[in-house]
Amino acid sequence: MGRSSSGTALYAGTSPASLQRVVDNTTSVPGESFNFLGVANPVAIEGGAIGFSGYWGGGGYGLFVAEGGSVEAIVKKGDVLDGAMVEQAYCRAQNMSGSRMLIEVRFQSTPVLSHRALYLVTR
Repeated sequence: MGRSSSGTALYAGTSPASLQRVVDNTTSVPGESFNFLGVANPVAIEGGAIGFSGYWGGGGYGLFVAEGGSVEAIVKKGDVLDGAMVEQAYCRAQNMSGSRMLIEVRFQSTPVLSHRALYLVTR
């Protein structure tokens, strides 16, 4: 991961000479009319894919996977899972196994209920 005055970028490679940009502030957020403002928490997924948290204008946040030059959303703030609206989602390196990723999703609170759930994402 790198950082400049224009935001955070994610790079991947097997050596400094082979580094390639995975995502930066010129990369469009899938399904949104914004580019990424920042990325965090990258995790390597089997087969060369990279999972990461991404942020964009208007308070947008989500989990994404990048592979072969394309970026795909796993889950974004405002998505509905099991009838509840997603507020935030997390994935950590220790929650990876091969092509499987365990994510924790926090749902928007109601005055009575606030809850979280675990989901297993496979690629």
